Amino acid sequence: NLFTISKVLTLLFFTGVGLWYIEPAHFTSTALPPLHDFTGSILLMVFAFSGFDGAVTTTGEMKNPQRDIPYSLFSVLLFKTVLYLLVQVVCIGTLAGLAGSKKPVAEAAENMLPGWGGAVITLGALISFVATLNGGLLVASRICFGMAEQQRLPGWLSATHPRYHSPHIAIGLTTVVVLLLALTQGLLFLLTITSLGRLLIYIISCGVLIRLRQKNDAPAAAFLLPAGKLIACLAIVACLLIITGSTLREWSMLGLVLGAGAVLWGLLKCKA
Repeated sequence: NLFTISKVLTLLFFTGVGLWYIEPAHFTSTALPPLHDFTGSILLMVFAFSGFDGAVTTTGEMKNPQRDIPYSLFSVLLFKTVLYLLVQVVCIGTLAGLAGSKKPVAEAAENMLPGWGGAVITLGALISFVATLNGGLLVASRICFGMAEQQRLPGWLSATHPRYHSPHIAIGLTTVVVLLLALTQGLLFLLTITSLGRLLIYIISCGVLIRLRQKNDAPAAAFLLPAGKLIACLAIVACLLIITGSTLREWSMLGLVLGAGAVLWGLLKCKA
C-alpha cells in the first residue's frame, strides 16, 4: 500500500503541475505511423495497463470476491486510463523532443521544475520499480501455488511456510526465474513476452465468458455487464490485432515456455 500510494502521488504531482506548462503547438502530427509500428507500441502499452488482472490471483483469500473483484477491476482500469492519458498529454505538451527521449517523464519534469523536478520523478520511478517487483512476485508465486494445489505443477510448490503461511518455495522459485531472465534478456523483449502471454490469457478468458453465458447450468453471476458477449468478441479481435505487432523471435520464446509447460502438465497428468 505504501509503495502504491507513493508512486500514484508522484504521477498525480507530475500531471497536476504539468497541465499548467502545456504548449498547444506541440500537439501536431505530420503522418500516421505504419500499422506494425502502431501495434508494436500498443503491445508494450499492454504491460503498462496490466496489473489489474493480478487481483484475481488472490480471490481464494477474499471474503466476497464475486462482488468485490468486478468493481475493483473496473475502478482501477478507469483510474489508470485517465491518469496515463494525462501523463501522455503532459509529456507531449511540455517536451519538444519527446519522440527521441529515453526518459520522457523525468525530462519533462526537469523542464517544468529545473533542479529538482527530475529528481522527484526518478525517486518515484524507483518506488514504482519496487512496487512492480513486489506485486509481480505476489501474483506469479500465487499462480504457481494455485496450479500446484490443483496438481498442474509439482506438489512441492504448494508448500506453505509454517510461521508466515506464505508459499515460500513458490516465491523463491519465482524470484530465481525472474532474476535469470532479467540478467540474460533485454527489457523490451521481456515486456513484449509478458504482454503476449497476457493477451493470450485475455483471449481465453473472453472465450470462456462467452461459453459460460451459453450454459444454463453455470453459476449465477454476481456482476452482469450488458452486451457481455459482444464486448468479449470485440476484445478478442482487439487482442489479435495487437498481437500482430510482435516478432518471430518473441513468439519463439513464448512457444518454448508454453511447450515446456505443456510437457510438464502432460507428465503430471500421466503420473496422476
